[in-house]
Amino acid sequence: MLKFVAIKTGIRVPRVHRSFQVEDETQYFSTKRYIVMDFIAGQSLDKSRPFRGRFFTDYSAGPFKDCAELQGWFNHKLEICKHYNKCPKDIPPFQFSTFVLTHQDISPRNLVLDRNGEVWLIDWANAGAYPPAFESAALMAQQFFPGFNKTVLAVIPRFPEEELQLDSITYGLITAALA
Repeated sequence: MLKFVAIKTGIRVPRVHRSFQVEDETQYFSTKRYIVMDFIAGQSLDKSRPFRGRFFTDYSAGPFKDCAELQGWFNHKLEICKHYNKCPKDIPPFQFSTFVLTHQDISPRNLVLDRNGEVWLIDWANAGAYPPAFESAALMAQQFFPGFNKTVLAVIPRFPEEELQLDSITYGLITAALA
């Protein structure tokens, strides 16, 4: 994803040199993954702790073979939330049709100002090709930096219905994560 972003956009991102995994029985999937990439010297624009991906459980999800499988996973989480009255019953099912590159963790802690005054966007761990609403919904869900989030949300495309859908599956992602 970082290579794609570097080639296709004007966003400055770290370059990946190598990735690998090692066996580690203490980890959930019995492996630990590592990425060796450029270190971007500079100062992060915040000092907060990192987030995890908002729209997938800590146990992961996928990979999905196609759009229908991804959509089915999200609709299953939505149905769980409806069944346990954790979201309104009238929220429509997900219908994914378009996918775009999303970062899903845009925040001051992931913006680094280098020695030349250039801003770098780092921490692409949650990035991928997802429906466009994932970016705005992730910003809406961030608890920290409300002023920053509001500023970014004012200049990116918004998808109110999809943002509500994504917010509505929180119970299914956390409490019912393995369902």
